[in-house]
Amino acid sequence: MKKRIAAVIMILSIAAALGGCAAMEDETVNAIAMEAISSVLSVVAQLAVAGLSVGLTWCVTRIAKTEKFKSISEVLTQLSTTVEDTVGELQQTVVDGLKAAASDGKLTPEEVSALNAKLLDLVKAKMAQPAIDLLSAAQIDINALIIGMAESAIKKMKSSAVPVGELIVSE
Repeated sequence: MKKRIAAVIMILSIAAALGGCAAMEDETVNAIAMEAISSVLSVVAQLAVAGLSVGLTWCVTRIAKTEKFKSISEVLTQLSTTVEDTVGELQQTVVDGLKAAASDGKLTPEEVSALNAKLLDLVKAKMAQPAIDLLSAAQIDINALIIGMAESAIKKMKSSAVPVGELIVSE
């Protein structure tokens, strides 16, 4: 496509140059030749403007996509931090009490479901609505993402938990 446009522009330019040469007869300018030259140059100018418009539109679109991906990355980082903080808060304020009250020290499936619902509500309340809207526009399942991040945060908490006896021995 670009080659065809370049070829048309080249042909029109040659035609304009030849028309300009033919227009000069005994130092008088033929009115028809000048009209032809003017028309050809007008078409070439319009093609150049159209080409620049297409090129600039493409550049702006690429920049917008890059900025959108940067924004999504920033929102995901913010969401991850919010989920980790909220999991820690729930661990301290709710989970420890539920585990202590249970005879086997474990949460029931109903308690886990209730905690997941509470986690979703708290995280969404802490996140800015434009951030949630951006993730929704990117067709990301926000609930699944939050639950997945929470599972990862819980796994980190469990793997980094150091028994109290080890803290005393290491000092």
